[in-house]
Formats: sequence, C-alpha cells, structure tokens
Amino acid sequence: MATLIRNYMPFIQIIIAVLIWSISFIAMKIAVAELGAFPTVFLRMILAVALLLFFIPKLKKQAVNYQKGDWLPLAGLILCEPCLYFVFEGLALTYTSASEAGMITALHPLMVTLANRGRACGGGLDRTFPGQGGLPGRSGPAGRRSMDVHP
Repeated sequence: MATLIRNYMPFIQIIIAVLIWSISFIAMKIAVAELGAFPTVFLRMILAVALLLFFIPKLKKQAVNYQKGDWLPLAGLILCEPCLYFVFEGLALTYTSASEAGMITALHPLMVTLANRGRACGGGLDRTFPGQGGLPGRSGPAGRRSMDVHP
C-alpha cells in the first residue's frame, strides 16, 4: 500500500496544484471586484512573503552557489514574476472572466512550443488542446454577467 501511494504521489500533487491554481483565478476575480486590482495584488504579495518566511530556516541550511553579478538577473526575475505578473493578472481580471483567464493560461504550453520553434517541449500538448477546445462553448454571456467588474 505504501509503494502504491508513493507511486501515485506525484499525480496527486499535480492534481492538487492544478485545483489550487484554478481556484486562484476565481478568488482573484472576486477580490479584484471587491477591493480593486492594486490592493488585491499588495495583499497577495504580503501573503506570499509571510509564507516564504516559514521556509527561510530550511533555505539557509542549503548551500548557495552565488556568483558575482547574479543579483542583476535575480532582480529582473523578482520584478517580472511575482510583481509584474500579479499586477497584470489583477488588471486583466477586471476586463475578463476567470474562465477566460484560465483559458489564456492553458495556452502557455503552446506559446512555449512556438517560442522554441517547434522543438520538443514535453508530452503535455496532446492533453492541453482538447481541454482548451471545450472552454469557449461553456462560457456564455449569462455566466459572465455575475462576475464582470466593468459594465
């Protein structure tokens, strides 16, 4: 039984991560509608810092291979990924529905493949496109009206 759980643990973890990620669009849409984009992003960043503080003792124990000049690419990554990504996501959710935002996010594997000019990027593309094909037919105007921020 333990080996069975150990064998399926990666799949269970991926399913949990996907569920949390999908719920985050709905929660972000509601928060943006109630608080606005920038306060929501600020609170999200504060929550992320609070969660990261929990892991600092464990990270300090690991060896870090820092080289002179690494701060510039790291600063760019910090600016782009959590900061600008959350700001743009918050602003985008004021103009679209959570399901459409999920659809755009689901297109990331295709965009990565196209950016790599068709080189092999993994086996997930064959599973991604059928799911994306079903989304537009399920998000109609009646489902969007209750969550729209702008008239």
